[in-house]
Amino acid sequence: MTSWEDYKNHVRETNPEAAEIVDEAVGFAGVAGAITVKRHEMNLSVEELSERCGVSASTIHRIENCTVTPNVGTVIRILKALGCRLSVEPWEE
Repeated sequence: MTSWEDYKNHVRETNPEAAEIVDEAVGFAGVAGAITVKRHEMNLSVEELSERCGVSASTIHRIENCTVTPNVGTVIRILKALGCRLSVEPWEE
C-alpha cells in the first residue's frame, strides 16, 4: 500500500467492521479540522473558545486532535461560538 486511499480500500475489502470505524474517523476529522481552522482564523486560543462555548479546554484539545468523538450538542455549541453552524452534505468517497 502506498497511500491512505489504498489503505482505506484494503480495510473495506478485508474487514467491513473496521471499515466503518475508518469511515467514521475520516468523517469526523473534517469537522475537527474545520473547528481548528476557524479557531485559528479568529485568533482564539483553546481557552478563549472554551470560555465562549462552555466546553472544557481539554475537551476542545481532544476534539481538535481527533482523540475523542463528541456528541452533536457539543459540536453545535463549539460551532455556534465560532459563528458557524452544522450542515449536512452528501458523503463523498
